[in-house]
Amino acid sequence: MQKLIYDTEKEADDKMEVYASLLIEYPSAIYVGVFKEGDMFEIKVGSEDGKYIDRKELIEYLMNNSGGQDSRFSFVESVQKNKSYLEELFDFEILKTYETRKFTLIDPYDETEEILPSKSLKSGLHIGNKERSGGTLGAVFQLEGFPNEYFGISNWHVLAYDIELGGDIVQPGKDNYDSYKPLEKYKCGRLFWRCLDKRREVAFVHFNNFDRFDKHHIENRENYCGIKLSGNLRDVPPIGKKLNKCNYLNSSNNEVLSRNATVKVEDTRFYSVGRESFKIFKNQILLKNELESGNSGSVLTFKEDNNIGAVGLLFCKTEDYKMSVANNLSHIFNTCFDDFHPDYREIYYKAKIPMITKFTPKIIF
Repeated sequence: MQKLIYDTEKEADDKMEVYASLLIEYPSAIYVGVFKEGDMFEIKVGSEDGKYIDRKELIEYLMNNSGGQDSRFSFVESVQKNKSYLEELFDFEILKTYETRKFTLIDPYDETEEILPSKSLKSGLHIGNKERSGGTLGAVFQLEGFPNEYFGISNWHVLAYDIELGGDIVQPGKDNYDSYKPLEKYKCGRLFWRCLDKRREVAFVHFNNFDRFDKHHIENRENYCGIKLSGNLRDVPPIGKKLNKCNYLNSSNNEVLSRNATVKVEDTRFYSVGRESFKIFKNQILLKNELESGNSGSVLTFKEDNNIGAVGLLFCKTEDYKMSVANNLSHIFNTCFDDFHPDYREIYYKAKIPMITKFTPKIIF
């Protein structure tokens, strides 16, 4: 019988793989996550009114939607080792959910003052494409297989929406430059890669205009707040720990509520890639914080033993800005592309290189 509360986080995470795709269909549900309650770990469902749905109601819902038996879940558990089948079974394109506007992509910053082009290429800058207003450059990094090249990471809706691979990326974003001035003054690179799937809302820029940037700032590897990162990825820290966000707006610490959440995100820009205005995202980091517009694309970092590493990529928030969601960077870097989405291997690069199977970062800052 389903109980939704477990002794270990791993046991709860395993059950999330089974239950999350059904629980997210519960009326008024906007997210499902594994949360720590005392010494136990519980699968909870958050509703549109900002409260958790009663556990007894959820158990009854699970039983009613499996014909009063655990047969559906036993079947799914029996094929959990076949990850590709499970991914297809619960693909968000075929999942029917209730509409919600509770989680939305983070809107562009409403600038009251012009943001000037920066001579320093570092994480936290305002960035975008030449067609749309922008967000935050989360991090600068190098990749194995691309010697002496520099790349940047932000969100799909910040860099990739409304342009093709190879399209111009500008710094600052479109709302911050005069359209009557030459665009060349603001170009900093081209759209290199983009991905919008069940775990990632991400895009990369390939920086190619180093007349714009002072080289020593790149080598110094400091972010917008003057903090020098370790250059490495880090695992998501335990529930209750805080992740740091730093960008051109401000710096803040954000408490980890869940390391494994499934959320529904509503935005009309999703119509450009599918039939629905919402998408389901799995295995996300759920955070408690106070945000403002323009934080899209910020990379979250965690410091331990003077080692500051990159953890997550912020991309959406609740309407009251008190809760946000981040992609886990381990699903973006060092993860092989799968056969269901071969188009995600497409990159914009003029030199001949081997077939890309995954992105392996040499250093992230």
